[in-house]
Amino acid sequence: GVRLVGSEMCIRDRHHAYGLKHGEELRARRAKERELLSRARKLAPVSSVVMQQIASGFERSGGWAEAAEVYEDLVRKASSEVLIFREKAAQLYLQADKPEKAQKHLEALLKNNLANPQANRLMGFLLTDKGEYGNAVRYFERVVTANPRFQAGYYELVEAQLRSGKSKDAKQTLDRAAASFPNRGFLHLSL
Repeated sequence: GVRLVGSEMCIRDRHHAYGLKHGEELRARRAKERELLSRARKLAPVSSVVMQQIASGFERSGGWAEAAEVYEDLVRKASSEVLIFREKAAQLYLQADKPEKAQKHLEALLKNNLANPQANRLMGFLLTDKGEYGNAVRYFERVVTANPRFQAGYYELVEAQLRSGKSKDAKQTLDRAAASFPNRGFLHLSL
């Protein structure tokens, strides 16, 4: 470095002193940014875009662990959103009479969560429409198991059991439904 005459500081020393002062200011500013970002994060934003901006802010300000946590939250949020979108797509494909496309989405939903009552119910409907009543029974049974207070699930299960030739199972299901819903007037069939 260049040294000046007398009591003047060396240019290198000045640069070093400026760097220290600037570094301290930068660290303080970044700490303040992380504090503000933490407060924003505690508000639990719903928007994925806002969450991504918070994560980017943490990353820019040196809060790498916090940024990673926000990105993990985004992954969980995106996963649940994907499931909702899959379920909706399956419903709409069934309504549009495109069972093959609906089945792909339902299989993915059930792979993620075998006990998903809505995916099981839709798969039961799909198989019933295909005439695969025996396979439909399995899905309607899961619906009733997952949500024993869902009265329509019992009717759907009984229909699939009857169509697949399982009249004894249908009778047992009706008896279970009658016991679960005593004031609902379930039919007692002599099957």
